[in-house]
Amino acid sequence: MLAPLPYSHIALRSAYAAFIASLIVYLLFPDKAELGASALCGLELRTLIDTLLTRNRIYIWKEKLHPAKANSELALQLLTLFGTVFVVFGLAEIFVSGGGRLTMSPKSSTSFPELYYTNFVVLTTGILLSLLFSGGGLLLILNWYAFHWSTSLVYFGTAVAAGRVGLWEVTKTAGSWLPFLGLEVIAICLSGLGAVFLSKALRKYELRSVPMKRVAKTALLLIVVSFFILAVATLVELSFATSASEIFID
Repeated sequence: MLAPLPYSHIALRSAYAAFIASLIVYLLFPDKAELGASALCGLELRTLIDTLLTRNRIYIWKEKLHPAKANSELALQLLTLFGTVFVVFGLAEIFVSGGGRLTMSPKSSTSFPELYYTNFVVLTTGILLSLLFSGGGLLLILNWYAFHWSTSLVYFGTAVAAGRVGLWEVTKTAGSWLPFLGLEVIAICLSGLGAVFLSKALRKYELRSVPMKRVAKTALLLIVVSFFILAVATLVELSFATSASEIFID
């Protein structure tokens, strides 16, 4: 059986890609850091995600591993990639600006439909990018999300250090913010994987073929589950939207 790719390998490759992307972007065009870092990091990691997807296909089609187990492993690998990029982007922001930037501010609305629509647009954009550009599109949305959240949380932390925000307000807000972040990242990973599977199947199989139907069923299941998780994430976000928006006003 094909040995699984070590998580340490994924983390090191991701850290290297995020570091190089941050270095180039902050030196050459710091005003476009979020998009530039996301795109460059995605280019560097394209080989890695192609390797992960190829291994996933081998596990399912050749080694007959249950799709749920193989896809769960792949999702965890993507979360490892995201977490590493998130940390490196945050560290780069600390060293460069020292204070972070509020690129992902909490919404002031307390309406579930409005918040869910905003999050729905982000998730749908990721699905479309993954359908069009396969693994490259998924990497772009994950890296973009990692940059925005990491730099905003750096801003959050430095606001505490500077005395602009009290420790209790920070603890209360972060306690709700981090679970929301985790749930939304899981939703992005699952929906993106579903779209990537569908994208690759459309290029490889005939529409009425058995393999195409099997892949489409798995892809649609992942996407539907991701929208359910997004609804839960939005409910979590509602618990702190108003207070967080007040905290982040300078």
